[in-house]
Amino acid sequence: MSTNESATGDTGGQILQFRRRGRESIRFPRLMRNESADGPSPISDLSEFEQTPDNYGQRMIVNALAFAFTVALMVTGIWLADSMAEVRKKQDCALMGRQNCAQITSPTIVHW
Repeated sequence: MSTNESATGDTGGQILQFRRRGRESIRFPRLMRNESADGPSPISDLSEFEQTPDNYGQRMIVNALAFAFTVALMVTGIWLADSMAEVRKKQDCALMGRQNCAQITSPTIVHW
């Protein structure tokens, strides 16, 4: 056993020193320099993918329609859940063997 091994318990590892690179080669080095391993980049310019400014009025109409659709969907869901709960109550009443499970509304009489 050597003195280094007995003192620290190491088995003789090797330390690698890493060199610091420039900022442009940290991520996607070939894309940032606009070149590939075979030569120049196949994409010459990204201006063809730029969009023209969209129509604000049309976008507001689409947003209003989306909002109206969402509200209609919520109202339909609430109505459906309420009607399902009402049917469940009627079925529970009928399955318990009760009679006259239908809800009877009577007019209120005002006495003066």
